[in-house]
Amino acid sequence: MELKTGASTQVLSGVDTYGGSTTITGGALVIAAAGAIPNGTTVSISNGGALDLANHGTGAKIVAQLNGLTIAGSASGWKGVVDLSNNDLIVHSGDNGEAVAMTIASQVASGRGANGAWTGTGITSSAAAASPSNMALAVVLNDTNQTGSLSGTPLVGTLPFNNGLATFDGQSVADGDVLVKYTYYGDALLSGNVIAADYIQIDDGFESHLTGWYNGDFNYDGVINGDDYTLIDNAFNSQGSVSVTSAVFVPTEMIAVVPEPASLGPLAAATVGFIMRRRKVCGG
Repeated sequence: MELKTGASTQVLSGVDTYGGSTTITGGALVIAAAGAIPNGTTVSISNGGALDLANHGTGAKIVAQLNGLTIAGSASGWKGVVDLSNNDLIVHSGDNGEAVAMTIASQVASGRGANGAWTGTGITSSAAAASPSNMALAVVLNDTNQTGSLSGTPLVGTLPFNNGLATFDGQSVADGDVLVKYTYYGDALLSGNVIAADYIQIDDGFESHLTGWYNGDFNYDGVINGDDYTLIDNAFNSQGSVSVTSAVFVPTEMIAVVPEPASLGPLAAATVGFIMRRRKVCGG
């Protein structure tokens, strides 16, 4: 068991194998290296305490695997902070995954804040705060079967039927795990980049009145609208050249000239159809 009390900062920089829970009732517990927090620990934060994954771009990516995460308070005011910086988080939740995913999405929304500055309480990212127009924390419930209430009009969104993840950042994950990834706005499929398939996701989410990151609600406000399209477009344009060789559709930003559909083969005609659909969705 790890217990952090008082207002000081405690840094864990080596591989740690303590058992039991991790409780932070004040100050900050800094995880400064991969393995410094044991896989499977349950983290509880109260009294304004903080858990910081603080490699900040140096060393190996930290992928924290927790069996539970509790932050005191509620959506109206979380009394603690988890700063993932540019790292990722897996919360193993089993059959309770839907409820846990809802809570974590609420904590990330609070950490992001209505202005997108990533300076709130809950779960936040100091790395995203340094690039607030482009970077964010994605929250997705890993669900290969899409069972339960979240597969209808989810707050969080599920990974698609027969396409849930077996691994995430090289770590094994199961149905019901909640995945939190530092990535570009618009990376609905958690590939690490904004690709054509992500535009399909937001269009489908918009047309079906869904919500959740996986469906295109990238600012966690409960609706997919022009603000979300602005976020995905800004991130797409900021990430540099993106390969779409494996995708059927391509975003409008990558099209310089659009021929008439009559002169195109079936694949190109499908691409034009997608472009026209995006224009309609965006109000063009």
